Amino acid sequence: MPVTPLRDADPTRVGRHRLLGRLGQGGMGTVFLGVSPDDRAVAVKVLRDGLSDPDARRRFRHELEALRRVRGPHLVEVLDADVEADIPFLVTRFVPGTRLDDLVNRSGPLPLAALLPLARGIADALTVLHAEGVVHRDLTPGNVLVLDGEPHVIDLGLAMAADVTALTRSGLVIGTPGYLAPEQVTGSVFTEAVDVHAWGATLAFAATGRPPYGTGRPEAVLYRIVHGEPDLDGIPAELRELVSSAMDPDPRQRPAARDLLSRLGGASQAETVVVHLPHDVDATTALATDAMRTRELVTSRPQTSQPRLIPWDDEVTAVTELPPPETYLPPYDATAYDDGAYDETAYDDGAYADDGVLAPLPARTHPARALQVAVTALAGLAVVAAGTLTAPVVGALSA
Repeated sequence: MPVTPLRDADPTRVGRHRLLGRLGQGGMGTVFLGVSPDDRAVAVKVLRDGLSDPDARRRFRHELEALRRVRGPHLVEVLDADVEADIPFLVTRFVPGTRLDDLVNRSGPLPLAALLPLARGIADALTVLHAEGVVHRDLTPGNVLVLDGEPHVIDLGLAMAADVTALTRSGLVIGTPGYLAPEQVTGSVFTEAVDVHAWGATLAFAATGRPPYGTGRPEAVLYRIVHGEPDLDGIPAELRELVSSAMDPDPRQRPAARDLLSRLGGASQAETVVVHLPHDVDATTALATDAMRTRELVTSRPQTSQPRLIPWDDEVTAVTELPPPETYLPPYDATAYDDGAYDETAYDDGAYADDGVLAPLPARTHPARALQVAVTALAGLAVVAAGTLTAPVVGALSA
């Protein structure tokens, strides 16, 4: 997605940051390419819905205090924010990397030599986050930028921002359907373990080129998350056991992020990436030069290579409204969900043969848990971000 000119109604400055153009727009708001007072390139996300509730502002402020303490070479950290503005905003460091999903879709599954630093780097990012009591909640291949083989986790704070706005007060859940943990789908209380599950799902995609719970209609994917098992075929033996344990359906059985990192040999010696823009760059130059059109920026400070301008895509940090839960959380039936009947449910290949995209169900090796579901009132299905769905939180659910 190229940088586009600012519109007439757009601000030219947000806080201390001068805006050069638009990077993207979605349900959470608009993202701008900006320049900080020290000439750093930044991504400025202006939140659309605001924080009208004083209690929401208070919670947001408290969370931001934790986020500002979060620093690490594998994290694209929050640099600035204002929860008191009429429209709150977040400013993050800009990283000239390639989204992991784009990289895999273009080049195919990654070899083990590329998977290992990816696994270590993301585990390192989660270890730093969790040490400060922060849960990302929407770690996906679209939320990881890869630069020189090292991953950089983006969108810190946006899931938290959505959580304290009207978006989630209306009964929405933060996350991308194919990478949600079972406890997120069912509306159960969740912990840092949801990020560990997402680590496993993201590594599975990078290693195989396919989402671990398949593709197809959202209710089919969600059904597999709750009742099935991830498809881990094709993951190198050196990582498969660790990925499998990270995606255990019981969050209590998943290793902590720090344990993942330890088992992978510790963090790599990556350096924090900072991109500097010419101090006198203006919007006209940024949008019109050949360098910008080729998604490269010539900087006024020495760089090991010319940084590429990577647009901030609002497909990341999804706010999802699930389809009716009866489509993926049917009542428990001892005969309907035994091994033999499982492949004959409404979510086998034949039921959606006309789709041409529904992946086969992975083999089931354990009986389904009995579920009792109390469902909240369902909001109308709405699309809030390009390519992602939005979906109502399932209320109380107990095994």
